[in-house]
Order: sequence, then C-alpha cells, then structure tokens
Amino acid sequence: MLLVATCMIPLSSRAADVYLEPSVSISGGYDENRRLDPEEPDGQTGLELIGEAEAGWRTRTREAVFNAAAHVNRYSDSELDSTDWFLDLDLLRRWRRDEVGLFASYRRASTVTTELEDTGRLRGDRIRKDWTVSPSWTHKLSRRTETTLDYAFTDVMFQDGEANGLFDYREHFIESRLFHRLDRLTGVYGTAEYTRFDSESDTTSDDVSVLVGVERELSRVLTVGAAIGAQYSETDSPNAEGGPARSTDDGFIYEGSAEWTFQRSVLTAEAARSVESSGVGSLSVVDTLSATWTRALTRQWDLNINGSASWREFQPAGGGVSEDRVYYDAEARLEWHGLPRWGVDLSYRYRRQEFDDPGDGAVTEDTADSSAVWLTLRYRWARMDLFR
Repeated sequence: MLLVATCMIPLSSRAADVYLEPSVSISGGYDENRRLDPEEPDGQTGLELIGEAEAGWRTRTREAVFNAAAHVNRYSDSELDSTDWFLDLDLLRRWRRDEVGLFASYRRASTVTTELEDTGRLRGDRIRKDWTVSPSWTHKLSRRTETTLDYAFTDVMFQDGEANGLFDYREHFIESRLFHRLDRLTGVYGTAEYTRFDSESDTTSDDVSVLVGVERELSRVLTVGAAIGAQYSETDSPNAEGGPARSTDDGFIYEGSAEWTFQRSVLTAEAARSVESSGVGSLSVVDTLSATWTRALTRQWDLNINGSASWREFQPAGGGVSEDRVYYDAEARLEWHGLPRWGVDLSYRYRRQEFDDPGDGAVTEDTADSSAVWLTLRYRWARMDLFR
C-alpha cells in the first residue's frame, strides 16, 4: 500500500514533501488477570516490543499517510504469546469546497487484546483478522454549512472462533451528516446512519438511526455538545428449531461531550449510546461513559488519568440466553520526556468485567478483576525528509 500511495505523488513535489517517522518502544510489567477470567485468574509477567513507522506526503491540497506497526507480545504463559500487525493508509484530496478521502486498514491481532472490550469472549486465545475500506466526501454548501457522506466496509474473521462463540461477520455502514454554524459559538448538526450486519451465525440485521444535536462554546475554557435520536433494527436469525425467525428492536440513542481547557491541563468527558456489530453474532446496544484528564506537571513530566465504563446488551446467535457485559477500565500514567526523542511511562491499570455467563442452560452472574503495572521506554527517531 505504501508503494501505491507513493506512486500517487507527483515527481516534482517529492523532494520536499515525503517523510518517514519511525519509533520503537519496549514495555515490561505484570497483569494479575490478563484474560479477565472470573474462575481461574492467570497472573502474567509480560514483555512487549513495538515497532512503528509513519510515511507520508503532504501539500496544501493533497495528503497520503501510511502507518505500519508490529507488536511482539511475550508472557510467562507462552500460550498467550502473539505478534500483532497493524497497517493503515489514509488518502486525502482537497478542493475549494470539497474534500475527498479514502481510509483503508488491516489488523491481525490476538483476541486477548481485541475482544475484551468488545464481546468479553476469552474462553480461548484466537487470532482475529479484520480489514476496513472507507471512502468519504465532505462538501461545503456555504461558509457556515457543510455536509459529509461516509461509507465503510468491514470484514472480520476469527481463527476457530465458533469453538469459542465468535462468528466471522461483515458490515456495511453509511452515514450522512449535515452541520450548520449558527454563530461563532454555536453549531447544530444532524446525522442519519444505516448499518447492514451479516454474520456467519446465519444472522443478518439492518439498523437505521437518526440523531440531531448542538455544540456550544460556553466560555473560554468550556465547550459542550449534546444530541439525541432514535434507532430501529430488523434481524433475521435461526430460531431454536433451526428455522428462520425475524425480530425487531427500537429505542433512543444519544451522545454528549464536554471539554475544559486550562493553562496546564485538559479535562474531557463523553457519553453515548450506539448500535454496534459484534463477533457474538448479533448487533449490540452499547452505552459508554468515559473521561480523560491530562496535566503538565513540569516541562518534563505529564500525568494522564483516564477511565471508561461500557454496558453492552446483545443476544447470542439464535436468541435465548443473554450475554450482556459491563466493562470498566481505568488507567493512571506518569510520563517523562526530559531528553529529545526519548520518553518513559509508568502506568497502573485497573479493569473489571461483569457479565452473564451461560452454563448448563442457566444464567449466572459473574465478575472478573485485574490490576496491572507497566513500565515503558520509548524512542522516536527525528523526522526524515526523503528525497530532499
């Protein structure tokens, strides 16, 4: 993909605009329950080596950025060892009133890192592969009004996923958004979304949602936004006898945000309800609440504290037993950047999951907790301007 992006660059502009930014980091630490297993907590000593590189080309009207990363994860239990790959390509072209973009990504990673916050299914460590292609178009109708149209196709595949209740799926997503600025401080917007979900569990769903909202700068330090809307979905899936069955669902959705910006710190808070695809074989209704606080302690030290909670409501393929999840995640990170291109992070992370675990036809409440401490050393090379 990097070759494709580079070939799109006119030869006359390569000398000044093509760059490369590589970086590397190594982390070591201990997680008392890496898999978040409620029955047999598995304390793990871990080592993670990450290599990343960003290559790109930018001008006033064109942009092409390619990112590649490899995460080599090693644990005291070798069954958790994995090498994860992440690739993405972002292309952008601007005109006076229009902006056209194309985003493509590929990920190959362990379900230990990809499924905890999604489905909570970790009865076995498996490889998840997914790729996404997403074109977009933004058009400025006037100085105050613009409209955006996005499409995304996502394909997700699990290695031996069905043995652990995970099903391959594909998603088509279309979103249209209209934004209008009433004045310098206030803007209003509306969105309409359509999702087509097709799972290997023989389940297909069509979901439509609309949302209207407002954004307002209340003061020099505080900006807020709020929106509310409704969604409706139809799902075809096999019933208990294996025959076809159709079900419908509707409800309200919302999103809200607030950002406080001070001289040396920033505090953000967000809340949202959305309908998302999942590897369980159905759409899920997700409520999310999150907050982040960053503060510059000195010129060399920063503190970052973030936390989130998510509630997922969904049915497994074929209906029947509920598999709802509640997931909490909080992290405190102390960052040092006293030397050029070097950085050191010390972090503590707490996770908790509450879920309904079906067993022998019955639903039993269960929880799992984890505390982890990690120390990370980072190095970023100076930006390399190629062909200059």
